[in-house]
Amino acid sequence: MLTLLKQFWDHTQDLEDSSNANTKLISDKVVNDQNVVNQLNSSLELAKHNLTEAQQKLSAHEEFDRNAAVKQSDNANEGMLTDESQLPTQVIMPIPYQEKLNQHRSTAVTMYLSDGESIAYNVPLDGSKFVDRFYMVDSSKDSSPKLQFDQNGVLDSQQTQELTAYALKLINSVRNEVGLPSLNMNSLTLKAGQAMALDRAKTNTTYAHIDADKDIDDIIGQRGSGQNAGIYDQYVKVENGEMAVGDDTMLVAKANLANIIIAMLWNDAPSDWGHLKNFLNGYNPQDGYSLSTYMSLSIISPKLVNAAGGYNIAFNFYEDGSQINSSPALTISNESAGIDDSLDGMLQSAVTTATTTLNKVTIDLATANKKLTADQSKLSQTTVDLAKVAKNLVTAKNDYLAQQKKLTVAKNKLTQYQNELDQAQEKLDTDRATLAANQQLQKQAQDTVDNLNEIILVKQSHLSDLKNKLVELSAVLPTATQNLENQQNTLTMAQRKLATDASHLNDDLNQLTNLRNQLSVLTGVDKALTMAQKKVEQAESDYNKAVTALKTASQNQYEAQIKYKNTKLQYKQEKESVNTHPIVKKSNQLTLSSSTMPQTNKATTPYKLNIATNNIMTNAAIHKNISSDNRHNVNILPKTAVSEHISSLLLNILLGIMTIFGLSKRYQAKHLVKNDQQ
Repeated sequence: MLTLLKQFWDHTQDLEDSSNANTKLISDKVVNDQNVVNQLNSSLELAKHNLTEAQQKLSAHEEFDRNAAVKQSDNANEGMLTDESQLPTQVIMPIPYQEKLNQHRSTAVTMYLSDGESIAYNVPLDGSKFVDRFYMVDSSKDSSPKLQFDQNGVLDSQQTQELTAYALKLINSVRNEVGLPSLNMNSLTLKAGQAMALDRAKTNTTYAHIDADKDIDDIIGQRGSGQNAGIYDQYVKVENGEMAVGDDTMLVAKANLANIIIAMLWNDAPSDWGHLKNFLNGYNPQDGYSLSTYMSLSIISPKLVNAAGGYNIAFNFYEDGSQINSSPALTISNESAGIDDSLDGMLQSAVTTATTTLNKVTIDLATANKKLTADQSKLSQTTVDLAKVAKNLVTAKNDYLAQQKKLTVAKNKLTQYQNELDQAQEKLDTDRATLAANQQLQKQAQDTVDNLNEIILVKQSHLSDLKNKLVELSAVLPTATQNLENQQNTLTMAQRKLATDASHLNDDLNQLTNLRNQLSVLTGVDKALTMAQKKVEQAESDYNKAVTALKTASQNQYEAQIKYKNTKLQYKQEKESVNTHPIVKKSNQLTLSSSTMPQTNKATTPYKLNIATNNIMTNAAIHKNISSDNRHNVNILPKTAVSEHISSLLLNILLGIMTIFGLSKRYQAKHLVKNDQQ
């Protein structure tokens, strides 16, 4: 049964693999179609981008936006210019004009919007109408292009286009700040401006706006709304502090434009702010005036001092720059304007090409989307078929898995029983090892107990010996203490006797010295002196014996003290051994009463020998004093002698001899007493 199920499951698996392969093939087609669609979408976006870019280029050409050619700068302050990067990109009211506003010397000019709203703009109340030179050019450092005028004195159209774009940038910076829309330019306004420049260059008049016979609308077109005229200032050029001589440049022209625009905006009170109103839509449409939306420039050579009243620059304003209809006398054409508009055709062709490409991509994209839809439909049908096969496969898998599960359960039970058997065998082996280990531990424990019993017996025997030795030391200690005290008393008495004998010896030595001095004048008393010397030597011998006895007593005392210390230390050690033994029971502890402790005399210091040895004069020292101080005059006779003096000396010598005999007897008696005491 299980084998049949396995065969059925394998067959179903083959069907599923085949369906999966077919599904993958169709899915790949759908993916490829989707990739084609994505690519076409990208191409479509690119075509749209190219079209937009072409249209922007065409629009930029039509509006002659040359802002990219002018470097940006925020410098709007008065200064000397050396290149175009220093030119202002916007204009602000200069400080001298602002001070008038701060001093309330101002008035409001109304500006009108296309929706009927109006804006009040404060400007200085008074002004000079002159163009202040806020920007000047250092001609020695100016490398900008020179101005190109044709044979009629009209500025080159490309340079006019760039200067117009720059003038609009400055004017619009003020219009946008106060809320007005920007002025624009296009090819028609540029052509009209060039035609106006040609007319102004050919007309010699003192009137800035040409002559009174020609209406402005006829000059700049029926859609014209106004005109501002300014004088090109040659004094803007400076070199080494003086007016520069030479051709004018684009930098000089732009500096002139900046100064003229600033003057027309904020220094225009003598003109009743008419120039300001043209720049900022200051004329009310309800009075019949048109609002300006476009502007052009008309620039002629500064050398034409009589043309147009000497006003070389004209700002022309238009209501609608896309509908300019000039009079037949000033027909606007490429020839009269001097403009080569071939670029316009190229740009228009680019727009056409981009449009064609966009249309083609759009058609291709629609075709690709149609094919994608068809392949997606096939994929959906294949997916349904695959679902049926998958359902059958699931049924076969379930049957097979059910039988496989039963087999697995049986195998698991067999494995479980085998594991239980293995665990039981392992437990039996573990229990056997544990029993053997426990038996070994029991034997080791019994050996340890036997060893401890033997150690206890040895300790008890040693403790008994220590107790006996302690009793013996306790009996000997009082006797040793008493002997030490006796030795100390004997030493003290010997020290005292030695000090007394030393004092008597010093007295005898002093008397002997006196006798020596008296006997030194007589030569016949050597014998008596010799006898006296022998007695002194005998006294010295006795004294040395006394010193020796004292040293012996001191040594005995020291040895007795050492013995006492050793006995006391041994007693202490034995006592500590008895008290700290771990096996001795409390009933067997040795108790010592105060009667068994060693007693010492409080007046005795067992560790310090206070012997006054510094006052004892040794035999050698006494002999040195006698030989060095007294004996050197014994054999010296006086130079003269008198019988009375000799008789007196003899008497004194006899008395001295008698005294010496008495001293010797007294010293011997004391020495005998000392020996008896020892």
